Amino acid sequence: MSEDMKIAADLEWMVDRLGLEKVVALLAQIAGEKAEHVASNWQDTTLATVWRTNARRIEAVRILTIS
Repeated sequence: MSEDMKIAADLEWMVDRLGLEKVVALLAQIAGEKAEHVASNWQDTTLATVWRTNARRIEAVRILTIS
């Protein structure tokens, strides 16, 4: 099994166990935490902005999953 297939299977398991909304919410949370980590530890405001933008976009997708 390829690494991508293993990851896909793991994601499917998470969606089955937690639900799509929760998995997407967790991804948004992780992206937000990455933004804070990058800003605090690397002082890379550009990369932190990218992570914050991704967090907002993922959160928008999460909102769509509950509509």
